[in-house]
Amino acid sequence: MSQHTIQTEIEVHFTFPGLAEGEHETAHPTVEITYDYSRGSPAFTPRGEFGPIDPPEPPGLAFRAAKYIDRDGLDEDPAQLQDWAEQWLLGDGYDYACDCAELDLRAMRHAHLEDRRDRDQ
Repeated sequence: MSQHTIQTEIEVHFTFPGLAEGEHETAHPTVEITYDYSRGSPAFTPRGEFGPIDPPEPPGLAFRAAKYIDRDGLDEDPAQLQDWAEQWLLGDGYDYACDCAELDLRAMRHAHLEDRRDRDQ
């Protein structure tokens, strides 16, 4: 499991006194989200078997924290922000967060290999 941070704009819906029932307002705050990422695993099919014994497991995300970069007019409400950010991360932002984590991991591996190469010379 590895920890990652991304900055993104999320769409949030909220209500306030004076709005008719069922109505809501929409804002697009920019937030920084910190999360844990674990790689998934492919299905395992032993040699000679027709189907997989172990099904594939998708990558896992675990929300850690969020903070506002730009509130887009929203009041400071840390608890609400945490809920919105977690919903986005595990919903609409799932693929984006997985892709960012994989890019981070590749960059870290590349930097590590460069460091080893420089030390070996």
